[in-house]
Amino acid sequence: MSHRASRRRVLSLVPGLAVAAVAVPSAAAAGTGGSFVIRDVRIFDGRQVTGRGSVLVAGGRIVAVGDLSPSSRHRVHDGEGRTLLPGLIDCHVHSFEGSRADALRFGVTTELDMFSDPSVLADARRRRRSVARTDQADLWSAGVGVTVPGGHPLRPGWEFPRVTADTDIERFVADRVAEGSDYVKVILENGGPPPRPCPP
Repeated sequence: MSHRASRRRVLSLVPGLAVAAVAVPSAAAAGTGGSFVIRDVRIFDGRQVTGRGSVLVAGGRIVAVGDLSPSSRHRVHDGEGRTLLPGLIDCHVHSFEGSRADALRFGVTTELDMFSDPSVLADARRRRRSVARTDQADLWSAGVGVTVPGGHPLRPGWEFPRVTADTDIERFVADRVAEGSDYVKVILENGGPPPRPCPP
């Protein structure tokens, strides 16, 4: 349960199934300083089902998993007959307004965006570093993708840097990182429609 994607959200408890993600209750709502325990729940840790146990969340983070004895200051949620699992990660999205809130509703706590406007990346990084209550999935992004003249995407209005044999690749990658990209997406496919062969 130590996955970075799970650090501030826990999946809601549905009998026999864990499906939708919910934000950690605020301190004001819980009245317990923001800490709570999910007790006697079947736990999937991302690799194996560990059997019934309890999960303690404090300060927006999962801090303990196992046979716990919650104190009176912890709000307790009964997990009997239910399953808890880490937030899901969608490894290929194109994020747009409202999509990250929809993702979180379906249990996706992290999205890996494969082409984005670099102007949104600083805010995405700030949000994912926070443990404050949120209504959106975390976003990691490639920012501007890497392709070549004649390669995908090739549409009017879709103007962005394209690499050539003369491109300084190290500089190109450094510029993407400076824009806020977390990784680089390399595109190798035709520029269609209409159908075009892959660039050499």
